[in-house]
Amino acid sequence: MLVLTRKSDEKIRIGDDIVITVLRTKGKAVRLGIEAPSDMRVLRGEIAFDGDDAADSHRVAEQAEAKPLHARVPRSQVASVIPALVAEGGPLAEFLNTASVVAR
Repeated sequence: MLVLTRKSDEKIRIGDDIVITVLRTKGKAVRLGIEAPSDMRVLRGEIAFDGDDAADSHRVAEQAEAKPLHARVPRSQVASVIPALVAEGGPLAEFLNTASVVAR
């Protein structure tokens, strides 16, 4: 493992086409910007898999490749929208099931 010390606005280059920039440090937190080709998946460590359960890994990969649908919901309507999102077959139902598998 290579360990580097970087300050804000300094960069790390990986290969020819990946650049990591330290955007901000605050206490123990670091905000990073990652520039990578659009065909390269970049995942946080807590959602990456070690390959033990290929089915779950495949399901998360499919979700990552799907184009998300975004809609702004007024705060007054959030309580009425959530049940439909998490219900069986709803857009968040499979994510919540996958997230509980990952958390174990």
